[in-house]
Amino acid sequence: MSISLSDLIPHKSNQIAGYDRLYHTRRYFMGKALQIPCFKKRLIGTRYEEIQDFYGYKYMQKFFNQLKQWNSLRVPIPVRYLEAIEIDYKVLEFYLEIDHETYLDKLNEPHYPKYANVRSGIHTVTFELPNVMEGEAISYMREVIAGESKAPFYIEYEDFLTIKIVSGEAPVYYYRIPGLHRKGNFYCFTEC
Repeated sequence: MSISLSDLIPHKSNQIAGYDRLYHTRRYFMGKALQIPCFKKRLIGTRYEEIQDFYGYKYMQKFFNQLKQWNSLRVPIPVRYLEAIEIDYKVLEFYLEIDHETYLDKLNEPHYPKYANVRSGIHTVTFELPNVMEGEAISYMREVIAGESKAPFYIEYEDFLTIKIVSGEAPVYYYRIPGLHRKGNFYCFTEC
């Protein structure tokens, strides 16, 4: 079995239908953040001003861009910001548990990956897989690996799971389980 140039497409990840990582946690976070009054992106006497000054943001637009990143839960979030928006850690844990249960439910469903990626050095190439279940897709990838490449192949599900496939070895699974981790003065919803 061989890979032709026509099989190759730009880098893509597989999607898990109906799954939005940290959906409930993010909604709680946004609800708390929106309780702090803002008026046309000009902050008047709010706790945001303290955060902006503390972290040295001179320009309001840069600060708002950072807030957007923090509220997406994709980057490390300062403990001080969680305090400013008055996050209740027991409520936060409750929503994380709901997101964790959703993750486990989706993990137990059958998956039909559409794409696999080959990473070699700084290059990543993606190609389409046949319409088969995950186990069969892994077998298919092993056949391709044996004949074409020594580089590992990856079946990636965005914000969910990555499967690394190396010729002659068992597949390695990297799970993106929702959780909260503290490192110094920051919290992360992924590993810090």
